[in-house]
Amino acid sequence: MSSSTALETASIPFFPGSQIVDHFSSRISSHSPSSSSDKDLYQHLQSLNLAFRSSQVNLNSAAVIADGGVKKSHVITAAAHIWADNSVIKQLQVHSLNVTSIKVELMAIRTGLTPAMEIDSVHNITVITNSIAAAKKILESKVDPFTTC
Repeated sequence: MSSSTALETASIPFFPGSQIVDHFSSRISSHSPSSSSDKDLYQHLQSLNLAFRSSQVNLNSAAVIADGGVKKSHVITAAAHIWADNSVIKQLQVHSLNVTSIKVELMAIRTGLTPAMEIDSVHNITVITNSIAAAKKILESKVDPFTTC
C-alpha cells in the first residue's frame, strides 16, 4: 500500500501535552557511528540491522524507516516505510516546496511515526533515519519540531 499527501501543517496531530518528548523523552536514544572509518561504519551498519531485526521479532514493535530529500527544483519528498512482522505495512510520501533539509527529514520521521503510533498493538517503535541531526532536534527543541515542518 502506498499513499502520497500534500503537507498541511494544520492537520498535524501533535500539540502541547501530547508531544513525543512530553511522554517518552527518557526512552528516546540516538546512535551514530563513532567515526567515518570503514570498520566503524560497518559496525554501525551491523547495529542498525540488529535494531531493525529486533523490532520485527517482537509482535508489539514496529520500525519506521524515514528519509527526506530536496531536489534542485526545490521540491521535497519525505518518505517513510512502516515495517511490522517482517513486512512493509505502509508506505507514505509527502511532497512540498521550499523547505529546508532538516525540516524535510523531520517531515519524513513524522510521516512514519504518526501512523505507527496509531497501531493499537505497537508499543515500541524503532526509527531509522540517515539524519541524526533531525532525530536529535526532536529532543533538543523546547517547541515540538514536528509543528515547524
